[in-house]
Amino acid sequence: MERVLTQEEVDALLEGISEGEIETETKQPPKGVVPFDFTKQQRIIRGDMPTLDVMNEHFSQHLKISLSSVLKDIIDVNPVWVRVMRFGEFMQSLPVPTSLHIYKMKPLMGHNLLIIGAKIAICFVELLLGGKLKTEIKTEGRDFTLIEAHLIKQIVFKILADLEKSWKLVCPIKIEYLRSESNPQFAGIVMLTEMVIVIKYSIKIGEIKDFITLCIPYSSIEPIRERLCARFQSHQLEQDNTWVERLKREIKETKVEVCIELAKTILEVKDLLSLKKGDIIKLNKDIKSPLTLKVEGIPKFLGYAGVLRGNKAFKINSEI
Repeated sequence: MERVLTQEEVDALLEGISEGEIETETKQPPKGVVPFDFTKQQRIIRGDMPTLDVMNEHFSQHLKISLSSVLKDIIDVNPVWVRVMRFGEFMQSLPVPTSLHIYKMKPLMGHNLLIIGAKIAICFVELLLGGKLKTEIKTEGRDFTLIEAHLIKQIVFKILADLEKSWKLVCPIKIEYLRSESNPQFAGIVMLTEMVIVIKYSIKIGEIKDFITLCIPYSSIEPIRERLCARFQSHQLEQDNTWVERLKREIKETKVEVCIELAKTILEVKDLLSLKKGDIIKLNKDIKSPLTLKVEGIPKFLGYAGVLRGNKAFKINSEI
């Protein structure tokens, strides 16, 4: 009698094949013949998009904070890998049941997929209902109930909000949630032969570890590929806006010396030594000429001196 594999064994087998740890039988072509698959766009590789890697790091950090806050538990989120594959190949690797969610990233074209592993989805439901996590969670032969699907959707909205935030500095997007599915057969967002970018994140809650995955059609991000490839973008993404605002506030509150220069002239030392009370020094400026206002010794404005409400004042006429 043949033994039926459990869902965990199937997941481990698929993971081993995708990681290259398990060898698969392939037909060897005749000598001198090099196989070529015209459907594969090998020009897209992970190293080509350094900004996408930075965005993934930011997304995982945002997600770690928001999920820990909502679920009242310590959630560990880390990016695992970014790969390019055909959509059909990716869909074949998905187990059943799986929590799939279809959304749009406006103004980018096309639909995208968010996949939440069944084990971690059940953990989300347990924590939202105030329950305790089990060390082992069985997902074989079950589907999500309406209540579970509704609770999972609340977490999905948090995930998509963090995703929108992580894309802000590269391409401001507005995410529109469309629908959810539990069977991969009903989640076709592109043709099976089209190329997609698959981004995988590991999520660990206590002893339970599973994955969430983003599936983005290459055709969607092709218009902004140059931005994702530009290395300077990573420096922009790493800016801490809180620190920047604090620095601006501190600079605005800094005190500087402001002085009004009436006029100036040049004297010889012998004339300077002979000065006495009542002597008149001739300056190089007409009495009707505007005066110079200096900030920390740097000329900034021209204007006129006067009196306002019994106090000496200076009226700015123009900027230097």
